[in-house]
Amino acid sequence: MILKKTLATAVIAGLLTVLVALAGARAAADKTVDAEKMALAEKYVKAVSMERLLKDMVPGMSRQMAASYMRQKPGANPATVKLLARDIAERFSAKFRDLIPRVTKVTAELMTIEELRAVIAFYESAPGRSLLAKFGKLNEATMRLVIPWVQQEMPGIVIDSIKALEAKGYKLK
Repeated sequence: MILKKTLATAVIAGLLTVLVALAGARAAADKTVDAEKMALAEKYVKAVSMERLLKDMVPGMSRQMAASYMRQKPGANPATVKLLARDIAERFSAKFRDLIPRVTKVTAELMTIEELRAVIAFYESAPGRSLLAKFGKLNEATMRLVIPWVQQEMPGIVIDSIKALEAKGYKLK
């Protein structure tokens, strides 16, 4: 049970790291980072195999895009949609290489030198390497849980939010 909680926490932390890095990439373009932090951030990004982690998310995302496309175009040929999803996945994966320097810079900006050293030490340890080896499957399993949950919950949340704002006098329709 402790291992499952640890793995779940690590997966969530990894996903949050990616999401925070992606969200802050544009804002980070103008900031400068000292050389030591940048070097540690690069080591961290390599230690966690960030490019591989991002690429590992692509198959699940492309399957979800294909499923969404099929819902929008119910008459579409499933075999063609599958080819489209595969092509999109390949093109998207190739672009991650361009994103890594920005993720590295944001990582350097958001983390302290001490934090970078600590997470690098963890990911270079036996448990860290073991976790990294399982990240792809953990991320995909997590996405298989999260995406349908969001699709199920989001409409109700949006409706409730609209009602709450309209009750306060805002016009949304």
